[in-house]
Amino acid sequence: MNYNVKCAICGTKFFGGMCEDSCPNCDWLYTGEEKNMNPDTPCDFNKISINQAKLNFKNGLDIWGNPLKQSKDTK
Repeated sequence: MNYNVKCAICGTKFFGGMCEDSCPNCDWLYTGEEKNMNPDTPCDFNKISINQAKLNFKNGLDIWGNPLKQSKDTK
């Protein structure tokens, strides 16, 4: 079931909701379990932690360390 979700890393709103849906801005693979995850432990799907992904985003990078794509929905 897909619906509008908000990326836990960069805040981009996108249509997704399945665990194979990636944020179109920072590429975080949505799991739906972000609130229950330890923010310092690497995620099985994304291979980095929430805090590391947020640090990458703060530095203008996606979760893989590449420059961010441009998104109109980023808040």
